[in-house]
Amino acid sequence: MSFVAGLIGFVGVLITLNGGQFGTSLTPDRLTGFGAVMVSACLYAVSIVLLRKRAAQDGGFVIALYANVFPAIFIAPIAFIYGEPASLSDAPVLLFAAFFGMLIWVLMTSAYARAPAQRLAPVEYTALLWSALIGWYVFKEVPSVGLWIGAGFIVGACLIVTWQDARSNMLRGRASVTLPTKPLPED
Repeated sequence: MSFVAGLIGFVGVLITLNGGQFGTSLTPDRLTGFGAVMVSACLYAVSIVLLRKRAAQDGGFVIALYANVFPAIFIAPIAFIYGEPASLSDAPVLLFAAFFGMLIWVLMTSAYARAPAQRLAPVEYTALLWSALIGWYVFKEVPSVGLWIGAGFIVGACLIVTWQDARSNMLRGRASVTLPTKPLPED
């Protein structure tokens, strides 16, 4: 059922991709963007599976450190060549972003250490909703009807996963008997 929920969430993402304008063709720029985001999503999925594997052995802070330090090392030479140096006035925003970036990885590691990736993936689709709402508030970008239709699919996928987890927990609770961990006192 988690797989079905993931597919439903993905359909929601596809609907938002074209803004809910069914039957219209995508421009070359949008197709390039779609291809880039699909490759990115596949690589992200690989990193999440690896995160799940490591999260069981390492703490969230260690994983977050790896997830931030190694990409910084790999991209630093390119940034020094092509990027513009940040000004001192940018420091508060950069520190704010760095703190929340690190916090994201600590929280994700904590989640993936406790639940299978296939159950958490549909919930991660809600990032699209949060991005739209934050974009609406901060940048005054009004979300399209297609976004809300896609959001309905994404929320539906999350509800399926939540319902499945609740049902599994309820069935496990009925099937198992809890034994006392300490011996009962003798009279």
